[in-house]
Formats: sequence, structure tokens, C-alpha cells
Amino acid sequence: MVAISLSIAINVMCCFCAGLVLALVNIPVSYAVSLNKDLRIRYGIMLVLFFTCALDGIAGFLKAIYRAIVVLAAPDYGQITMNAEFCLLNPIILCDIYAFGANGILLFANSIDRLLVVSIPVKYYVHAKRIVLWEVFVTHSITISVFVITVFICAVNNNDNASIECRSNGLFSQQYGGSKSAGLNILLSHDPLLTGARWTRIEVGYTEVQPSYFPQSFRVGVACARALLSATSILTMGVVLLRSRAYGKENIAFVTDRKLATFKSRQQKFTRLTITSSIVTLALDVIPNCISAYAHLRNPSNTAVYTTYARYGSYLNAVNFTLMMSVGYKEIRNEVMTRFHLSNENLPCFKQTFNIHTTSIARQQRHTHNMNVNGACDTSGRTNQRQSAEAALPGTPDNGHAAIVQPNS
Repeated sequence: MVAISLSIAINVMCCFCAGLVLALVNIPVSYAVSLNKDLRIRYGIMLVLFFTCALDGIAGFLKAIYRAIVVLAAPDYGQITMNAEFCLLNPIILCDIYAFGANGILLFANSIDRLLVVSIPVKYYVHAKRIVLWEVFVTHSITISVFVITVFICAVNNNDNASIECRSNGLFSQQYGGSKSAGLNILLSHDPLLTGARWTRIEVGYTEVQPSYFPQSFRVGVACARALLSATSILTMGVVLLRSRAYGKENIAFVTDRKLATFKSRQQKFTRLTITSSIVTLALDVIPNCISAYAHLRNPSNTAVYTTYARYGSYLNAVNFTLMMSVGYKEIRNEVMTRFHLSNENLPCFKQTFNIHTTSIARQQRHTHNMNVNGACDTSGRTNQRQSAEAALPGTPDNGHAAIVQPNS
């Protein structure tokens, strides 16, 4: 008989589903955008964010599988501890640490990129490739530095043991060793020898805190930093919203030059989608991380619950951002559909738009064809009339050249 905490079961299932959805959404979009040279340059920061979200999803998916194996394979998993430094050698944990910090930094970098577009549109258009490359370089430098510093601090300042699950925050369970704290704990038992799956409540009582490989004080700083980055990205997008109203009006080239006008139109659509996505980010990322940071500062008995569900909010926010950009933005949507041989007619959400677009194109083509035919007929008619008039003139030969009239002698 294996005793499994209800909180453990919910945590594993949520982590599994969120990680799987995040990976399945981001991997195809990252693949399609990375193969298109123009999109790869134009949306470089967003592409890096897609890859990081995909890595975050893979790490969450594998982390759920790893914890499920530990729970099912070791009946006394809650009492098994190991050196916390060994958790830092687990590639799944390392990917999770990197993605958690990188997502917040990249959201802020994407807001800065939008601010540059609306602040210096002409320079951004002329030097787009150079600007995007520098953004990617600086962002990667910051994210890798944060990752290395995080791992170093966890390795040096942590002398405690960690659970075999390698959690970054304490999880409340009756089986875990540690200091007691008041709270509700419901355990479920499952007898694998029974024919059907039978789960029964066996215990309600006090909980104990699972040891973590993250130092407590440093975990507070990480939660506060993530909340600050998310909030700063939202504030930056607010500045972008104010600046976008004057976007392109400073330079007459955005009105007279066709390429600049196209660039302006594309960037405005992309900026509007980013602003809309930021509103959802406020609900799914900023508020949960602020609550998590407050919980770490106040250190209540259920801090782990706030931290765990704030992490799920970050997963959902990454899914929201990718879906918003890949479905709402035509260039990315068409590129994904082309790479994976999808048809607009087979997708219900795009069928009506496709039919309207096709009808409009056909109507425009017929109008252009009629204008060409009518123009050709008018030109032919005027040519025939001119030739007939010239032929009626005296002394005009058939070859159209003027005849030389000799004077009378």
C-alpha cells in the first residue's frame, strides 16, 4: 500500500499537464519562426522567449514524471533525504532554474524592444538586424549570468538536506521530516493488489515542511525579483501604449515610402497584440508572483502553496503569450501553417476569415482583369480610328509615312 498526499497528486498532475501544453504550443511555433529568415530577424527576442518557454514546458513535464516515479517507487519517499547539492546536478532542475529566471527577463526585454520600435522607428527600421542581434546578445548574457549566480549561491550557501524530489520550496506533507506547522493534510491510500483503483482518506492532521535545496533567504529574493521584472514589463508596455499614438508621425517617410508604411503597419499590429498579452500577464504572472513574494516575506505556514500555484500561473502566462502571438498575428500564423502543411479551410477558427479573404481577392482580380480588357479595347479602337483617318488623307501611303508632293512645273 502506497500513501500519497492529495497535494502531491494535484501538484504532479498540474505540473504534468501545464508542462506538456507549454511544450506542445511553443515547440512548433519556435521551429516555424526560426526557419524563416525575415521573421527570425524581425522578432528575435520573441523567438528566444518561445524557445525558453518550450524549455520551461519540457522541464515541467519531465519534473512531473520524475516526481511520479519517486512517489510510486518509494513508499517512504517523504522520509528520504539527500545532499542538496546533488539536486543542482539534475539537468531537469537546472533547466527549471534557468527558465524561471529567463522568462521574466525576456518578458521585460520584449517590452524594451517594443519601446524602441515606437521611440526610434526610422533607426529601428534601418538597423533592425543589428538592434535585434544586440538585444539577443545582451539578454542571453543577463539570463546566463543570473542562472550561474543562482546555482552558485544555492551550492555554496546551502548546508541542508533536500528531499529526493528536489523541490525548490517546501511542500506540506505529514510524511516529510522537519518543523511542524498547523495545516490540513489529506492522505490517500491506494492498494495496487485490488482489482479496481480504490482511494480512501486515511488521515487529517498537522503538516510538516519538506526540506528544500533553495536557501530560504535567497528564495525570497528570487520571488521578489521575478515579481519586480513582471511588473516592470507591464509598466514599460504602458509607456509603449502612450508612445504608439505618435508612432511614425514625426517622419513624413512613413507616409510616402511604401516599405516604411508596411513596416509601420506590421509593427503596430504586433505592438497591439503585445499590449493585449500584457493585460493577461498582469493576471497570470504579476499578481501571482507578487502574492508569492509577499508570502515569502511574511513567511506564513502555507508559503509553499502560494509559490507552487504562482509557478502554474507562470506556465499559463507563457501559453497565453505564445497563443496570442501565433494565432493573432498573421505572419506567424501563416508561417506555422505553411511549415506544418495546414490549410485554413480545415481550421474552423480561420474558415470564415479565409472565405472572406478569398472572395475579396477574387473580386479584385476580376476587377483588374476587366480594367485591362477595357483598356486594351479602347487602345485598339483609338489606333484603328487614327489609321482610318490617316488613310483618308490625300497623299498618304499605306505604310503610314508622309508622301512628298512635287510642285507643278
